[in-house]
Amino acid sequence: MDALDAEGRDAADFTCGAISTGYSHLARNAWPDHDGQQFLVCLHSQEYLEKDGAINVLNYRLLPREEWDRAKDLLLSFGQQLPEHGLLSVAENGEIRAILCFHPVMHCEPIWIDEAYRGKVNPVRLHEVLLGELPKGFEYYAFTPSRKIRWIAGSFGMKPMPWDVWKGTV
Repeated sequence: MDALDAEGRDAADFTCGAISTGYSHLARNAWPDHDGQQFLVCLHSQEYLEKDGAINVLNYRLLPREEWDRAKDLLLSFGQQLPEHGLLSVAENGEIRAILCFHPVMHCEPIWIDEAYRGKVNPVRLHEVLLGELPKGFEYYAFTPSRKIRWIAGSFGMKPMPWDVWKGTV
């Protein structure tokens, strides 16, 4: 059965504009992953709330090619490679806490978020960094192997395709 929030809404019903901008939304944005673990998604800010109540900031930017080696081991840690060509956006606070890649094969993946920063990183901001580098009319897709990844693609404003591939246009 699909996870529902306190108001009976399914995760697929959420888009960036539908979620409260207050920090109280963190508990409402916890959805079970494929293995039953909870994950949190932050959709509204580059700020995030620490368990001790401190507010911290993640910086979102395009990762210049000369810094791509910083992302290589992180991507390899979950079976992905650095794209030969493409764009990488990162969320960082001295260290990379999340990566989103665009490949010239016109699909948007992978996305990786440091386990300790899940619920603190805003994947929509990672996505926006990449969109700013693309020409108008450029089409891209996301392959969504899990409910969590489908939800994130939807938060990017992508539209589902009949075969679970998502398409976005700049």
